[in-house]
Amino acid sequence: MRAQQGARTGMCAHLALIAVPLLAALVLGQMERKRPSGRYEKTQPVRIESVRQNASSPERHVRLSCPTEGASIGYTTETGPEARWSLYSQPLEFREPVTLRAKAIRYGYVESDETRRTLA
Repeated sequence: MRAQQGARTGMCAHLALIAVPLLAALVLGQMERKRPSGRYEKTQPVRIESVRQNASSPERHVRLSCPTEGASIGYTTETGPEARWSLYSQPLEFREPVTLRAKAIRYGYVESDETRRTLA
């Protein structure tokens, strides 16, 4: 019984070694068909639009957009390489000064450059 289980486990491990590279080759092959030249377009940079609802209020409403159709936008107010990013889905609201960082990415494209804006 143990010999059969060992054989099955070994067989599964060998299938995984074959399946992963095969899957990667299929995905990369599809990507190459999308970009025959082998060059990928770059996602356009994020646009940050800040609107103060009332001149006397410290509240700022911020909208993020990207000209690249179908791109997703990530944003953070943290600094450094370990910053936690969030997926943008609705206008943001800030009451205190903050530096907003944003990037856009679309499947099959290179991610955009980071856009930074200090909101005072």
